[in-house]
Amino acid sequence: MSTNILSIIPTDPFWVPGAEAAEVARAILARVYPGAREVALDWHEDPVFVDQGENFENVRCPGCHSDLLIDWWQDQMDEAYATNFQVLTVHLTCCGRDSTLNDLVYSWPAGFAKFVLFAESPERAGTGDRFVIDASPLDSGELAVIANALDHPVRQVLARY
Repeated sequence: MSTNILSIIPTDPFWVPGAEAAEVARAILARVYPGAREVALDWHEDPVFVDQGENFENVRCPGCHSDLLIDWWQDQMDEAYATNFQVLTVHLTCCGRDSTLNDLVYSWPAGFAKFVLFAESPERAGTGDRFVIDASPLDSGELAVIANALDHPVRQVLARY
């Protein structure tokens, strides 16, 4: 059986909120997805890659929007892993720009974070039909409310494992 996880991460992979703000954001996410199996916070000493699991499609350059070779990207990930993801900088061969692994355009979205707010098997309020489950992602307004609670911009990552 597959599992869906919706993660909310700061746009800055090294930023972490205070405990009180994190708990407020967790409570907001729990209200949006009352049927979730779990809504929780993860704190990491070093950034971790928050991936999209089976939803992975491709990675593109944030500058010229070229598709990046997966072998190249995996090599960059290996190099960053060797630093515990403390060094995320990359030189893009497509257009010669410098960027970071966090700023690449992942389809579906992904990123790096020391702080992760997540909902496992996110389910919104029931539709009344036990065969219809609303597990839709956060809309821009809901995402803005969580960003406001954390006092930092965020992105959502929808993973399927």
